[in-house]
Amino acid sequence: MRDAEDATGGAERLRAQIFKTQELSRRRRMELEQEVSEAVRCDAERLASERDGLETQLAENMRQLHTLEVAGMDHNHVTRERKKHARAVTAQLKKLIEVDANDEDAASIHSQGMKTLKDVHQQLEVVKQGIEGDLQQRYFQKERTEAEIADRRKALAINEGLLRARFLHQSERQPDFDEMPSTTDVSLVMQGMRPAGAMIAAS
Repeated sequence: MRDAEDATGGAERLRAQIFKTQELSRRRRMELEQEVSEAVRCDAERLASERDGLETQLAENMRQLHTLEVAGMDHNHVTRERKKHARAVTAQLKKLIEVDANDEDAASIHSQGMKTLKDVHQQLEVVKQGIEGDLQQRYFQKERTEAEIADRRKALAINEGLLRARFLHQSERQPDFDEMPSTTDVSLVMQGMRPAGAMIAAS
């Protein structure tokens, strides 16, 4: 009778010890899960903030692109009109010197007129190159910003999926109290009828 009582008491102590160990493990697991979830949530907030900032940059970049494209079209129109005018002036200057090749005044006017037309052409070309250079830079920034936005969106989707999976896992998991071993299981372990490793693995 005393042996039976000792065995029962030992089983109860072992059961309490196992339960305490499981409870500590459960608490540590819950704390770790909370820390991981909080870290993922903070990272998601950072990514969302960066994405919003990049989208604002992209909108401004698109506005500047539109302005440059309009400026480019206007410049092309002005250039075409200036070229028409330059051809007409060149023809008049040519006729001026054809009247009298020895007329110094006519030759001077021709020389100054051609130089002026050349300067205008160079100025138009400089403006054109400046607009094209700005457009190339803006297009490059647009592509880079779009790529960075896509990266943030992918990372956000991964974080959201991870948080959703963790929430489902926590809601579907049975309470740890259901895993607490019974007195009968502990007694069987003490008597050698069930391997201790199998019981602990089952928990």
